[in-house]
Amino acid sequence: MNDPIRGGMAVAIGLADDLASAQDVRAKALELAAEIAAGAPLAVSSMRQTLRRGLADKIQAATEREAHEQCWQRATVDHRSPVFNGG
Repeated sequence: MNDPIRGGMAVAIGLADDLASAQDVRAKALELAAEIAAGAPLAVSSMRQTLRRGLADKIQAATEREAHEQCWQRATVDHRSPVFNGG
């Protein structure tokens, strides 16, 4: 199944909690953020730490891998000067 899951379906199957129109996305996000912030401070802090665990290490690993990949790819036929068309 490679079809994208649309918002309504995501809510229906429990993949998402809420659905907002494009005009209401910011307001809904701020409402959710306020609800989270109003929760128990220790629980919110703990949750943030859990979600961010290892994030810096992952970013560094991804950056190092990208540098390695770019290095060897410069020696291939794929590496050529960009061609800009227009604006």
